[in-house]
Amino acid sequence: MGVKCPRCGKTDSVQEAPDGGYACNLCRFSFGGCDILDKSIIRSLTFNVRPVFVSPWSLCVKEKGEDACFDFRHGTERRRGDIAKESWDSFLSSLVEDVFIASWKPMYFSASEMKGAIWEISIKLRHKHLISYKGVGCFPPYWDELVSIIKELFRDTITGIDIACM
Repeated sequence: MGVKCPRCGKTDSVQEAPDGGYACNLCRFSFGGCDILDKSIIRSLTFNVRPVFVSPWSLCVKEKGEDACFDFRHGTERRRGDIAKESWDSFLSSLVEDVFIASWKPMYFSASEMKGAIWEISIKLRHKHLISYKGVGCFPPYWDELVSIIKELFRDTITGIDIACM
């Protein structure tokens, strides 16, 4: 079984040489090789999720000197804090290498699920460049993995709140 394609979600992908990337045999999308998004140029990430019948949550994680900091909001609750350099680096590596975020589609939309969550991820890069991903009613194939790495980063800080919104 191959790696899950970040575009179509199918696991019929094979590793390509020489760049170490993958190619989906079904949708013919290539990903994970020399993507334009490198963790060294990421300066901040903002996640906004507005689920149905549940309080919305937002999370901003940004570089702060050698380390990083976060600002998390869930309903009326707000938490802020610092993130160690090792955790920040691990988080960025997971985004780029495990979740293949550089290969996500800019928009995920499901007309049949219009009552589903509305979400947005904005990534600020060096030199004020911005990459955004949005969705209405559906999530990218790697959404569960993204939620897992966010929970791992904040396992001791943001407790008792379900951020999956699925």
